Amino acid sequence: MGQFRNTTQRWHDAEPAATAATQRLNLLVSRLARPDANDHPPRRVVVLSATAGIPGWEEACSALAGALDLAVPPGRSAADVARRYLSGQGAAGGELFWRAYPAIVPSEPPLGHLHLANLAATGRIDLVLTTAWDPLLDIAFGQVLRPFQYRVITRGELDDAAFANALLQRGIPQIVKLNGDLHSNLVTRADGELGSFAAEPGIATALMKVFSGALVIADSSRNGETEGDITFLTTLAADASLVCNVGRALAGDPSYGWLHRHTRITDNAVTDLDAFMIELDRQVGLADRRRSGPDVRRLQDEMIRSLRPASGRAADILTHSFDYGPHPRSVGTFKRPWGSGEVFTTAESCSARVLTIDAAQKISLHRHLHRDELFVALDDGVRVDISGDEFEGGISGEADRRIESVTLPQGARLLVPRGVWHRIHAPGARVRVLEIAFGIQDEEFDIDRLLDLYGRADRAD
Repeated sequence: MGQFRNTTQRWHDAEPAATAATQRLNLLVSRLARPDANDHPPRRVVVLSATAGIPGWEEACSALAGALDLAVPPGRSAADVARRYLSGQGAAGGELFWRAYPAIVPSEPPLGHLHLANLAATGRIDLVLTTAWDPLLDIAFGQVLRPFQYRVITRGELDDAAFANALLQRGIPQIVKLNGDLHSNLVTRADGELGSFAAEPGIATALMKVFSGALVIADSSRNGETEGDITFLTTLAADASLVCNVGRALAGDPSYGWLHRHTRITDNAVTDLDAFMIELDRQVGLADRRRSGPDVRRLQDEMIRSLRPASGRAADILTHSFDYGPHPRSVGTFKRPWGSGEVFTTAESCSARVLTIDAAQKISLHRHLHRDELFVALDDGVRVDISGDEFEGGISGEADRRIESVTLPQGARLLVPRGVWHRIHAPGARVRVLEIAFGIQDEEFDIDRLLDLYGRADRAD
């Protein structure tokens, strides 16, 4: 996938199609990033079709029947055979289904789904409508949000009247599976397939209310058995305030230039929609930083202040608080007869790894827009450079005055909030650092490099 950097500047003099696509993206970013003071703001809706590389409905049912060791006679559908078998098992049918389910369910969502989940977590998207059966949205949301922070509504688990009413509910982000999923079609219902939601007038009426005045991002990038449903959904969005269509458009479509330059398809795992969501999430994050105008000096001072030794008060001994950045944190300490322990995180999505920096080496001066990082020095002499500046006028080099350096003794902890430039280096002997990252685990696109010894700094071209 192409590097997503300085989009507007790079295409300032580009051909009209690419310029129009950039303007469309900028309009969408401005609408998503600005705060809305209304008590009932318009909905912000994403409409998704089937995920690339995931088996279609018939293939999935055939794989499930195979996992259950069921023969599918000629003239019968695998879905019907699996449904009749599972319903005949009574209460054990659900257990048999979930035992077989891992044989067909994909394990990792595409990056675009994770960035979509992040947009939902930050209040930019409040409803995702999908016509697909697969669980990748559920998995992505579960990696970014906690279970009580979002809701999954599946047609078939509710009758159509209750389902239509649930579409209108607000409060937390919702994933709505319009055509149900494998479980709702094969286990919950024993009297046949649901059929398309488009045939239910009550659901169509509820969707028209949802779309009225809404900001809608519609995915038409994938052709499949639900293509007609996507077309139906976009027609229901006639009263939306803004509709942005994402897809493999024809060369004459204004969005073609943008998508063509920012898409690389690898084993069906990365698609146009993924490229769009990654860049949209990035641009919204940048717009947030520009709008908030963080006090760089204050932020750096607070980060440095957090490194000071505890004063000895009981509260300081029990917890180490980081009261700065968008997501303040604390490290708890517990006592036991055999000693003590530290709790860095509990029951949330994160990643942990140990970085080893060789003597006289340094990682790139970089930042992340979508994750915070907690560093714990495992050795003495860990050097960390930090800066909350935007460096919009460029950087003067290694000695730029906007970069401040601190040295971490063994055991010291430093929280680097998202958006803050940072770099770890070992001026003397080799050092090790425990890195705990909170947020999207996107190693390829959620990183800006400003300085790098190894030629990896981002460029504007």
